[in-house]
Amino acid sequence: MQTTDLDLFPIRVKVLDFDDDPTLNSGVLAFVESYPEFNDSTTGSNLLAQTGELACRLREKFNLGLRLYLRDLGLDLSRPLEVDAYMFTNYTHESSFTPYHDHVGDADFVAIYYAYTHQYEREDPAGSYYAMDGGLLVLHAPSRPDGVFDRRSPATRDHYKIYPRPNRMVIHPGSLPHSVTASQGGTRLAVTCNFIVDKSSRLEGYVGYRVNFGEE
Repeated sequence: MQTTDLDLFPIRVKVLDFDDDPTLNSGVLAFVESYPEFNDSTTGSNLLAQTGELACRLREKFNLGLRLYLRDLGLDLSRPLEVDAYMFTNYTHESSFTPYHDHVGDADFVAIYYAYTHQYEREDPAGSYYAMDGGLLVLHAPSRPDGVFDRRSPATRDHYKIYPRPNRMVIHPGSLPHSVTASQGGTRLAVTCNFIVDKSSRLEGYVGYRVNFGEE
């Protein structure tokens, strides 16, 4: 497995390129074609609630990615962490795009695993903002410089393009804005997992408790 660490904007983004796993990838494709409710993050259908081999193998990959990411942040991983997670798919075989958004309120960290994508003749992740290939994950700087702004200069870059590949996982904070450029069609399948890691289980001094704000 190859890993790439990117300190952007500066925000830690981790890219994991796993060994080819066609059995897993084809299994995810067959599953989402049979159960389209998992292809919508608003249905409440969580892949992690499944008990089969497919869900277990996906969980292992995402757990590894989260562990490596949290290790890079300097967290003490010698003790268990309390993690809540929601996993769903993004599957299409038509033209599609995802507008600028973030996962604030939904996740501390977001991981995306690509099972099926089309191939790119070349990759230019730091290339011009005005020359975008289709289907790219674009990471946007959380705040834009004011005044005169020139995206052509690497010194003032406000974005970074991640090229999807089968078996590639991208992990970043949930607060990092991102979008997906319009694709021209073809099979595209990504699995997204939103992670919430309880601060009381990872940071000294935090205390976890339950509160009901509906009570008077």
